[in-house]
Amino acid sequence: MLRKNQPILRWIRAKKSLLYSKDLAVIPQLQSLTSNEIEALQKTQAELIIPILTKENELIGLIILGKKLSRLEYSDDDERLVIAVANRMSTELENARLYNSEKNIRQQLEMQDALKTEFLHSVAHELKTPLTAILSSSELLTSNLPIDNKLTKRIASNVKNSALSMNRRVVELLDLARIQIGQLEIKLKPLEIDKLIAEVTDQLEIIFSSKEQKLTIKAPSSLPKVKADREKIEQVLFNLLSNASKFSPIGANLALKVTKVGGEKVVIKVEDSASTINAKEKKKIFDPYYRSEDATKRERFPGLGLGLFISKKIVELHQGEIWVENKSGKGNVFAFSLSTC
Repeated sequence: MLRKNQPILRWIRAKKSLLYSKDLAVIPQLQSLTSNEIEALQKTQAELIIPILTKENELIGLIILGKKLSRLEYSDDDERLVIAVANRMSTELENARLYNSEKNIRQQLEMQDALKTEFLHSVAHELKTPLTAILSSSELLTSNLPIDNKLTKRIASNVKNSALSMNRRVVELLDLARIQIGQLEIKLKPLEIDKLIAEVTDQLEIIFSSKEQKLTIKAPSSLPKVKADREKIEQVLFNLLSNASKFSPIGANLALKVTKVGGEKVVIKVEDSASTINAKEKKKIFDPYYRSEDATKRERFPGLGLGLFISKKIVELHQGEIWVENKSGKGNVFAFSLSTC
């Protein structure tokens, strides 16, 4: 056992060079070796000691060679070979250390990520129960109020709309948690996409009306059914249309266009009248939590920045594509594709 403060290691650490056992008796700095240390070194039958050094010249190990079987002296070629081996060992040891360090950091991050996901899932579930009660109560209240009681009806409607908005945020958090643990599932069934579009646009009519916006729907008279999860595609349509309304100015013209592509796909495009999305933002817009580079815009348009990210994951689970392109003039087009039955 060689202790790190022993004279022999101090000398090797300082000189960064080979050490022959025959030199122990002539190197002044090594004259302080105790008899026990000399005896321990002799038991190793060391003839040549080669330091293993890091790139920063830190001593991390030794290669100790005994006498050659031929009993000849170690040559210059032998020394060069052994130094090359020591350098390679140093590199491999450093790689192993970095790998272990990276592995530990990755495990810690994965554990933190798992805890965060579990927390999001728990919080979303805790919010879901009271929200369901608020929504049910507001719907019951609205339907049972006298027609002439406009103020109370408006208050009840505000409660309902706010609860719906919060419910969508909770659904986003639940979906995010499911995506992160790989449990977001879809159930593919034949779906009449035109009927679903009509239902979603009816739900959003109050939002378009509040901003005096006009939505134009253009679709072929006959559309093939698509293979889709109705609830999930409804969520995608809701995200794209509500975003189009939110980011477009008051009185803007919006459009939803459906086209058949080669008999195998249906493409749905949502056109807004918002500020044009630049090339830099296009690369990030489907990332989780992304809400624009502009701080003013983030303040004006609150949200979690999860809608487009979740929409992308849903479309990809359907083996489809989702993308954004600039509209000629002002505005953007968000589009996604679905396979036909």
